[in-house]
Amino acid sequence: MWKCVDMNGNEVKRGDEVTSFRGVKARVLAFYPPKHNGSSGHMETTIGCHYPQVYECSFKKEETENA
Repeated sequence: MWKCVDMNGNEVKRGDEVTSFRGVKARVLAFYPPKHNGSSGHMETTIGCHYPQVYECSFKKEETENA
């Protein structure tokens, strides 16, 4: 499972306010994690669909425990 994190490693969730590298604030509406190794995924916000790097974020694969 994927999660979106900011540059400090904090998880970014739907409804959170993010700021673009240009200083424009937006609210997160949805996430589209990477589909393959060469992809960075996308984030849908109130101002459009962008790469997570626009908001200084990235997707990280969440480690799961095998029971």
